[in-house]
Amino acid sequence: MTGVQTCALPISRGVIFSLILIVGIIAPGGTPAKSKSLRSNPPSEQSNNDDGNISRPHLLWKFKSKGSFSSAPEVSGNMVIVGDGKGTLTCLSADNGHKVWSRSFSGYFAASPVIDGKRVYIAQSSREVIYYRESGGGIFQSAPRVTRMVEEDGAVRCLDIQYGRRRWKRRLPRPIHSSPVLAGDRLIVGCLDYKIYCLDRENGTIVWDFKTNGPVDRSPAIGDGMVLAGSRGGSIFCLDLKDGKEHWKFGLGKRVESPPVCRDGMVYVGADNGDLYSISIKTGKPVWKSGLDGVLAAAPIVTREYIYAGTTAGKFYCLRRKDGREQWSRKLSRRINSSPREMMGKILVSTDTGIIYCLNPGDGTVCWKYNLFSGSTAWLTPSGDRIYLTSSDRKVYCLGE
Repeated sequence: MTGVQTCALPISRGVIFSLILIVGIIAPGGTPAKSKSLRSNPPSEQSNNDDGNISRPHLLWKFKSKGSFSSAPEVSGNMVIVGDGKGTLTCLSADNGHKVWSRSFSGYFAASPVIDGKRVYIAQSSREVIYYRESGGGIFQSAPRVTRMVEEDGAVRCLDIQYGRRRWKRRLPRPIHSSPVLAGDRLIVGCLDYKIYCLDRENGTIVWDFKTNGPVDRSPAIGDGMVLAGSRGGSIFCLDLKDGKEHWKFGLGKRVESPPVCRDGMVYVGADNGDLYSISIKTGKPVWKSGLDGVLAAAPIVTREYIYAGTTAGKFYCLRRKDGREQWSRKLSRRINSSPREMMGKILVSTDTGIIYCLNPGDGTVCWKYNLFSGSTAWLTPSGDRIYLTSSDRKVYCLGE
């Protein structure tokens, strides 16, 4: 027999345990058996060589609703609040997905609720198609005809979070397809009646309203004491939060597709032609414009140094915030319709095929991916070391370790 000769030496259990510890410490590329959470460094401080380990989550629980979902859940403490397309608002336990309470309303919920302490604010919409028969008559005895009429309206509701009891309701003349925005003692709401409303958070009375040049179907943003809101008419408006007075208007040429995001005196917004703009809140002048492959259909993540955004062409971008130049991009799917989310230093992206990607913000490498097998976009909200998701398959998911 040829080869290296070995000899057996008596080794104690303590020595074996010590050797195992040493090997585990010095082994290159070694990973912990189970990571308790994702990395906690913010995206803007990640390096391109970040090789931090991250664990792929698994399904902890799921809940099936009566209607499909088209917006992300809202999480507060141990409660997960979701509104579906059948008009049911449900509060679930974040621990196990059990129903705490639910309330049913006529119409549907198209946007995420907003939670502030002990209250829940949510926009409800209604659309009813009515057919009625008009009898014929006259000298020629014309045949009866059927007339179709569509009735639409919307409402902002305020409920207490513990039991879902109504606090107040404010009706608006058209549907509301975006989430309300909290601003001190006020609530800012965009409506399809071409208007932006400012409501008193305590009782829902209208403080002021402003008419734009098109339906407002994306959530406004608050920055530097101003309300920034885009419309389908292709303009973004800057209004004073106190009285709704217009400070400036900037035309993007195409309808505003993404909700504006404010940071450090700038507002970032995407248009229907694929352009992403960086605009000064003070002057209303664009600082730069960056063309993307596809349309930015959801709010991007804006950090101190970078912008992370997905498009309807299925590409995910990292752009420099100061000039809009591309740092990296990655083709993930056919479409990306939902907003990416930051979770403990990583970027979570949902695609139209039901696959959730976790990306390294430094270079876009895939840390892990999870397939919900829903075949559709999921809207996600990370909280702690868990990820809560809703999908058009009528399910709420909770992923974690």
